Amino acid sequence: MSANIGHTLRLHAQIDFPGFRLDIDDVLELGGVTGLFGPSGSGKSTLLRVIAGLEAANGANVSFNDKVWQDDTVFLPASARPVGYVFQDARLFSHLSVEGNLLFAANRSADGGIAFAEAVTAMRLQPLLPRNVATLSGGERQRVAIARTLLTNPQLLLLDEPLAALDAQRKREMALRAQPQESGVDPSGGCGSHRREDRRTGSSRNGNGILRRQGVGDGGHQARHYRHEPSLGTVASPRV
Repeated sequence: MSANIGHTLRLHAQIDFPGFRLDIDDVLELGGVTGLFGPSGSGKSTLLRVIAGLEAANGANVSFNDKVWQDDTVFLPASARPVGYVFQDARLFSHLSVEGNLLFAANRSADGGIAFAEAVTAMRLQPLLPRNVATLSGGERQRVAIARTLLTNPQLLLLDEPLAALDAQRKREMALRAQPQESGVDPSGGCGSHRREDRRTGSSRNGNGILRRQGVGDGGHQARHYRHEPSLGTVASPRV
């Protein structure tokens, strides 16, 4: 989940939660894996859903490569945004085999994207193709979900806690497979939501980091802001 050709995500949002306000105003140059870090309940998944068009945040402004996805007058639904979204729970089709899940995406994808065989190879799914998804482990399900999403040919790939269900060894293996130099897979941009302990496992040193810090916002709200770190090679821990 990376980009050899740079893409720009512009994001402004203030989202109120019970007891605090999520506040972000940033321009992200997506040239690698972007890690979104913070404790449980800090708004990571909500922010990804706003980017994807699965939620409409009041007053938000979202644009990708100067294409407006949301502002005061425009709201593009998720189906109109070139975004692939991998949920925490994989959300595979239980009535289909692994191969069937992948073909469902491949048959609905525009030409010019990753080939079926490339996605299978990148996620090492060949032995799993005939399997029923109900028989898969958590890590296997996530690999299928990522491959299925890649086959939709997204320009921006969003992964919500993609490593949460894996043990430490599997996390390292999955992170390596996700890197373009290892997998040969190269979607046009990427953003991942990870727990803090996953920040070095799943994020590219050539990508971006967004870390949470906390302060007092307008009206006495606790404001959770996001700051941009240019390299995750020397990423600092969020101040909680």
